[in-house]
Amino acid sequence: MGSCSSRELSTIQLLVSVADAACSQVGGRISCIAENAVAPIRYEWYNDDGSAALLELSTDRSNASSVPAGRYKIVVTDARDTSVARRVEVSSFRGPTVVGYAVTHASSDTARDGKIVAQIENMDDSKIMWTSGVCTDEHSLCDVPPGTYTATPLSAVYMHACEAAVVLATRAPL
Repeated sequence: MGSCSSRELSTIQLLVSVADAACSQVGGRISCIAENAVAPIRYEWYNDDGSAALLELSTDRSNASSVPAGRYKIVVTDARDTSVARRVEVSSFRGPTVVGYAVTHASSDTARDGKIVAQIENMDDSKIMWTSGVCTDEHSLCDVPPGTYTATPLSAVYMHACEAAVVLATRAPL
């Protein structure tokens, strides 16, 4: 009878860390560590539909940055031609968003008595950046002359604007 030789098979363990994207936009991250893999290690990245994912990858391709929200598949193959695949999802959070506003128009073309109050949804400890260069903790911009103003909520947690800013106008009475 012949003897069977056993060959030690070591399964690759793929550890994945995911940081979500902001407001369905680019900004998520995926980091991978392949344990028990024998170098060289090849990382392949795919979209949920199986097409190649066009992502910003680190030099060794184990980490992706600026990842939009979505589902991805990562396939890792080592020098032994042992492979492991993992599906991951980069979610998105919805940060503060301007959903409406109230305007008190300036009393004349030269008056500085207009007021804009932005209605913000999902407001954390955010601030609002106004095109006038003012950054406020409050939802309002006071003592403004007639003009066009933009309110951009800045998330205190993620320190960026989540939604396109809303253009608000004050005008003198007709």
